[in-house]
Amino acid sequence: MILFIVLSLFLVFIAYWYLIPHKKRNLFLLICSLGFIAIFNLAYSLYYLVFISLVYITILAIKERPDLKRPIFITLLIFLISIFCFLKYFRLFFDLSYLLLSSFTHLTPIKLPVIIFPLGFSFVIFRLLHYIIEVNRNKIQDTSFVDFALYLTFFPTFLAGPLERFPDFYRQAKEIALPDTNMFCYGLWRILLGIVKKCLIADMLFAWTIAVLASPGSYSRLIVIGAVYGAMIRLYMDFSGYTDIAIGVSRLFGYKIVENFNRPLLQKNIALFWRNWHISLYTWIRDYFYLPLFAYRASILKLYLGSFLTMALFMLWHGSSINFLVSGIINGLGLVIWLGFQDLQKKIPSLRNFLKSSYLTPLSIFLTFTYVSFVTGIFFSAKDSNQLKALLTKIFL
Repeated sequence: MILFIVLSLFLVFIAYWYLIPHKKRNLFLLICSLGFIAIFNLAYSLYYLVFISLVYITILAIKERPDLKRPIFITLLIFLISIFCFLKYFRLFFDLSYLLLSSFTHLTPIKLPVIIFPLGFSFVIFRLLHYIIEVNRNKIQDTSFVDFALYLTFFPTFLAGPLERFPDFYRQAKEIALPDTNMFCYGLWRILLGIVKKCLIADMLFAWTIAVLASPGSYSRLIVIGAVYGAMIRLYMDFSGYTDIAIGVSRLFGYKIVENFNRPLLQKNIALFWRNWHISLYTWIRDYFYLPLFAYRASILKLYLGSFLTMALFMLWHGSSINFLVSGIINGLGLVIWLGFQDLQKKIPSLRNFLKSSYLTPLSIFLTFTYVSFVTGIFFSAKDSNQLKALLTKIFL
């Protein structure tokens, strides 16, 4: 499989730069992207082709009928958010409802029909939402279907991002002309770095942390705590490793994709941690959720509520299980507590001056990493309530 991927990437690279005419490169990349999706499931490629075509036609209607611009925009926005929430969160909603009702009465377990969530759908939907919002703001002008569809399905970033913004992506697509040796070398370096992170460090930590956290009663408390830290490091290495590969492959085709991580494990508070973790998603939620809904004429309570909901949404986007919901709630509470502490520092100058000491930086980094590791590592690793109880009992009791 790996040999097939490497060979395919090499052939696509050669054809893109040396065989395909410049004006046809985007079409070629679109065909390759749909082919990449078809490797996982041919139905997904057909689904996205039809889905993207329908959305594109609707967007054209927004531009052609200015008098109907607002109702079409709102309808399309509601449609995209609704279909995303239904496909991704129906199971979570059912589990929460069942858990709530079963605490009051005896319910017979219900087997739900399988709801297929298309591969990469989260990223496609968020790119679409960004696109139509900017069209509504008149910040994106006429775009060909090929450029539109390529932006949504670009194969290096299709599976797990980063979430590139359309203006930057489109500008680069128009500027790419000649191959650049420095760009290729940097791309290969990032691919190699990503492979080391993902296939060596992350996989090694995965084997150890899964074994320990799956049966914490078989290990000492110190080893279980170490596995919790290890699970967070593994999660970072796995995700950032994939991002390195995605950025590196994109560079091979002339695209400079945004960075997604900026040393989050070395940040000294929870706000900086999540601001530097999955940066492209964080900035998307900030720009299209937090700022328009909570930052305008904001009171302290509104800012706190917005920060909490933003954190919950940030975590729920990554996964649709109760574990992600609980992790989002706890991380959201941690962020609100940190904001409150910041306000307290403003009122007590001596406390603010004390906390500026560089000697406290290592301690701040350790405490931040510990908080996030325990919240994320434990709740992400626990498969059910029994394993969660066993982990919490081993660590804290």
